[in-house]
Amino acid sequence: MLVSDAAGLAWRLRDEDPATVHADLFAMAVADPLRLVQTTCMLAAMVDVDRTVPELLAWTSGGWTDPDRLGQLALHIRACRNCSTVFLTVRANRQYCTQVCREAARRRQWRTSKQRAKGVA
Repeated sequence: MLVSDAAGLAWRLRDEDPATVHADLFAMAVADPLRLVQTTCMLAAMVDVDRTVPELLAWTSGGWTDPDRLGQLALHIRACRNCSTVFLTVRANRQYCTQVCREAARRRQWRTSKQRAKGVA
């Protein structure tokens, strides 16, 4: 159970907005502090300690690789470029509220560029 909780938390941190995961961790701290401590210990056990911090955080696309910023995440309010939904994010350059919106915008951009190339648009 703890291994799946820890792995799920890592996947969520990669795929979702870190602010959402952060809020869920605060809720876990209030509801079940022992489970939070156990999950944190399991996450620490999963870390390859022979790697440097930049290597461990290389999967992130910027913003998370500076150890000084890890405790100072600022929330930014953004409007999705695809559906105009307002959302909170810790990444100042995030433009889409979900992966679905991002993919839809890319498909639309691809179709538009194909039409321009044909001279239709």
